Amino acid sequence: MNTNLFPAFQPIVNKSREVIAHEALIRGPMSRTIIEIFERSSTLDFSRIQHFDSMCKCLAIRAHPFRTPLFINSHPFSLNPLPIPLGTFDFPLVIELTEHRLHDRALLKEVMRLKDLGVTFAIDDFGKGYFDLAFIMDLRPEYIKIAKEVVQSINNPQKFQIFRYLAEISQQFGSTVITEGIESEELFELALPYSDAFQGYYFGYPQSILSI
Repeated sequence: MNTNLFPAFQPIVNKSREVIAHEALIRGPMSRTIIEIFERSSTLDFSRIQHFDSMCKCLAIRAHPFRTPLFINSHPFSLNPLPIPLGTFDFPLVIELTEHRLHDRALLKEVMRLKDLGVTFAIDDFGKGYFDLAFIMDLRPEYIKIAKEVVQSINNPQKFQIFRYLAEISQQFGSTVITEGIESEELFELALPYSDAFQGYYFGYPQSILSI
């Protein structure tokens, strides 16, 4: 299958709005089809998910044009968070895991093996779904990314309290807090006291290496 996929890189910024990292997001004519396969997360699609997950990771790692840390997503069904050998790239790599399958013992074993080798991990979409706080305490992720679904409603006082709780508990884990989904100055200002870093269209859209 000729997928014509390519990675696009979205900046992650610090409190001073300086770019400190990038996340790779896959784009191209087939990207919507692949995303739909990923979102179905059916065991019937297991082999295709494994294939496309590894392919997307490899594309992102090989194309990364910066020396900043690169964040890549690992599908919950993937048993191979890092399909490229360590030492074949010369920038810090952060593998993003979602919460709702972190109880998988085979995945946990592989994650811990990679972590012992120095690979860095992030919990993605924190607050969106299943909470496995015991796993997060064991993993001690270097980063926790608060889900944009939480962040984009923090101008509501009740929703803001939920966001604040998630940020504070993330800091108690010793993790760097990244707030996703920042699309306005208002959201940035509300999140600023409780976050270490920020990501969203307000700071930059994903760009391919051809447009950088």
